[in-house]
Amino acid sequence: MSDFENHLKSNSSETTSTSSVPDTDSTNIKNAHDNDEALPQVFWIMRHGDRLNNVDRQWKKTARFPHDTPLSDLGHNQAHDVASHIVENDPNIQHIISSPFLRALETANPLSQHLNMPIKVEKSVWETGCAEGPPLHIHAASNQFLLDDDYSSSFVPTCGETTDDFFPRLSKAATALLSRL
Repeated sequence: MSDFENHLKSNSSETTSTSSVPDTDSTNIKNAHDNDEALPQVFWIMRHGDRLNNVDRQWKKTARFPHDTPLSDLGHNQAHDVASHIVENDPNIQHIISSPFLRALETANPLSQHLNMPIKVEKSVWETGCAEGPPLHIHAASNQFLLDDDYSSSFVPTCGETTDDFFPRLSKAATALLSRL
């Protein structure tokens, strides 16, 4: 069990399993969908695709938002590949949740487009150690993404937290999300 799973389990007021469902894989999920069987609650968690700063170390010099790295071309391809895989193996997705950082929204966007489903922007799950919060209002105003305007984040973390602060905050975010969805 990971440190995060141990932390979540020890800080939860009720028993919540954070590990994978035993003996459940994409094929079993798809078969259960096809047979109208009761399904376990499944969460697909993915990290954002490859970032532009992995390819172009100079990108910040001309960036409007230098603390909000976009995806590289490879990252966009990875996001499309993962979205296709998820849609093929689990077409009954009910929610798409993303941190407000541009790279996370760009990663979630192909799945949102495949399913014609809005992205719920959840600020409580953004990364640790950020220099400043993401300028979400710019991304939303650009109409670049289909966002769920009725969704509000569970809470907003502060930038500059330590790694020791990250796991309790992520545990709080996971608990909040489980209770909402």
